[in-house]
Amino acid sequence: MQKAGEVKVIHADATYKLIWQGFPVFVVGSTDKNKRFHPFALGVATNEEKEDFKLLFDAIKINIFNLYSQNFKPEVLVCDAAKAIQNAFTEVFGKDVTVRMCWAHAKKKIQLHVEKYTKKTVHRELLADVDSLQAATDSETFELASKAFLKKWDNAFIQYFEEQWLTQNRSWYLGAHMGSPATNNALESHNRVIKDEYTLRERLPLSRFLTVFKWQVDLPHNDWMQGKCNCPAFYKNYMCKHIMGLAIRLKFANPPPEAKNVPIGQKRKRGRPSKSRPALVIQ
Repeated sequence: MQKAGEVKVIHADATYKLIWQGFPVFVVGSTDKNKRFHPFALGVATNEEKEDFKLLFDAIKINIFNLYSQNFKPEVLVCDAAKAIQNAFTEVFGKDVTVRMCWAHAKKKIQLHVEKYTKKTVHRELLADVDSLQAATDSETFELASKAFLKKWDNAFIQYFEEQWLTQNRSWYLGAHMGSPATNNALESHNRVIKDEYTLRERLPLSRFLTVFKWQVDLPHNDWMQGKCNCPAFYKNYMCKHIMGLAIRLKFANPPPEAKNVPIGQKRKRGRPSKSRPALVIQ
């Protein structure tokens, strides 16, 4: 929470299919320069309304001030087009903040409407022009390019695009805010980890979900091998991926090269893993 008080870019989203009662789970965190997501708040609510997100943002702000006497003042919110999240954020942190629309969500919605309202012969060119708009590195360039785009295309899609992506949700281009990511992919990836590894794609009762999700790791600086965790794997094997992952991230330990031989998403083959070849050796 102390580190959270120093960040300027906030990611927020709601994810479903985690709790048996059907409640949405709110995840709030930030990303570093390596685009790694660091969560620092989780909330469960019966609805996905502005007041629900406002309660979570207020709780973060108040707790950081009470614990560390820091005034939490983020500058950017990266989220999807949900007005509940956007309006709650501006109410808590002021209207001077930048609400950055996730480009991945925007592109998906834009493509669906292009296919719905325009002829197939113009899909590729129209979407290429939208990609060029997204590449704008400052507001002036985006403004001029948007006018040229509206002048070039005159079809049923343009009315939707102008209202949704040039008026209501405008900050989806690269230069919307220097130093902030263009997508919410880091948080989406974290949500997938929650579903795949913590809930095993099963909807848990609320009490069980809160117990499963709150892993607590105690990692000594002088000997990370003596670390402790409250996850089931640690109680069985006296070691777990939470301890090892944290030790690697904090650079207390270095994984062997052999550990990187298996691509992500694939299982390791049977037998002893091959050793890495020496550099500059041609065979």
